[in-house]
Amino acid sequence: HLVRPDVWTSASILFAIYLVWFAVERKQKVAVALAAGLASAATMGFHANGLAFVLALSVVIVFEVGLRQRAPTRVLGYFLGVAIGGLLVIAAQAWPDPQVAWQQLTSLSLSYTSLGSSARSSGLIQNIQSMGSFLQTIYWTAGGPLGLIEAGLGVAGLTLALARRTPADRSLAITLVVSMLAFGLIFSQRFVQYGVLWAPLLFILGMMAVERVTSRLAAKMLPATRVEAVAFGLAAAGFVALNAAGD
Repeated sequence: HLVRPDVWTSASILFAIYLVWFAVERKQKVAVALAAGLASAATMGFHANGLAFVLALSVVIVFEVGLRQRAPTRVLGYFLGVAIGGLLVIAAQAWPDPQVAWQQLTSLSLSYTSLGSSARSSGLIQNIQSMGSFLQTIYWTAGGPLGLIEAGLGVAGLTLALARRTPADRSLAITLVVSMLAFGLIFSQRFVQYGVLWAPLLFILGMMAVERVTSRLAAKMLPATRVEAVAFGLAAAGFVALNAAGD
């Protein structure tokens, strides 16, 4: 396993998703919304790709808290947290020598080498067009059968989320769709390891779908309190077997 910034970015995204949902649930708690904004901005401290999730989580806050709950104070608290967190990220990146940090930032785009045929695109249209091959690489070409299962779980979970349309379902669906769109439009790098950024979302959505299906099929066979544990155990065993069978 490679210890890359993408792994830490993925972990920080999952933490930010948790706090954003906590902010949606904890009504009248401006402090929670502020913390959610700080956590969202912190994702960019690990990797610039975190910006796609900052935008997605911001849409969740505006839609769920601003439009549905009509709580502008908490929305402002969230964006204040994003602003403060963004300034802290900039300060951390620039310290201790802003001139060297700026030189590294501006020279990176000129010296970055492509890894693979779809590693880099240029221009808005090219960015959008390259997303198809990027997803194919993540979930089939490089990911093999495990990647396809991951994508299948995500699609099943997204379909269920759009059908049920609870606040939790909407939040996860918005985060997945908007972050994918933002990444496709803004960024041009298409490295396969970036797929780990969406892995937590896909697995959460997928397990929601698995739990719902198993709870329906096994309602007469298993106690209700054991359905979630059985669903998780079966899914985990399947993934372990696939990893053990891989190279």
